[in-house]
Amino acid sequence: MAMPVLETGIASEARFVIASAPARTDGIHMLAAIDLATAPEFDPASLRSERLGRLYRYWDRRRGGRPMPGRADIDPIDVPWILGFLTLHDVLPEGGFRFRVDASYTATMFGIDMTGRPLDEYPIPAVRDMIRRSLDLVCATGRPLRSDMDYGSAVRHWRYERLILPLAADGARVDMLMSSIDVIAGEG
Repeated sequence: MAMPVLETGIASEARFVIASAPARTDGIHMLAAIDLATAPEFDPASLRSERLGRLYRYWDRRRGGRPMPGRADIDPIDVPWILGFLTLHDVLPEGGFRFRVDASYTATMFGIDMTGRPLDEYPIPAVRDMIRRSLDLVCATGRPLRSDMDYGSAVRHWRYERLILPLAADGARVDMLMSSIDVIAGEG
């Protein structure tokens, strides 16, 4: 099921798509603003979240002169401040993705813990498709992706920023993705 597109256009020479997942029975909805044209030219200055900026700077240091670091370059001891907010996605050889670790913060926020499960088991089809498109884009470009997201229900609303960073054991082919979110504004 494709996510219904609410708006597409060009903003400052960058193409964007804003899409919405249909509400679940509990009234949850999600909006995503994903900058498709500038993803390959990711600008770290576009990050508003200090936590995500810090994660990006760590990732950047760990890659050295390579396009991206490998999972072996990332040491959880170095980043205790992000661990509850960090999700790792395996890129499966047969195609698709598996949540190696789903951030405890994210699992609590959305009420879904995907740790150890393939993305295909994500229970909301439109959100699953949006996640897949984002992960596919980072795999295809080998570059970080930031996006602004809205999440809401009858009792809560959050606006958050998301960052997805590629990892590659060989320094070239993405075999894992590291992602995190940070709430920009929320109520409920």
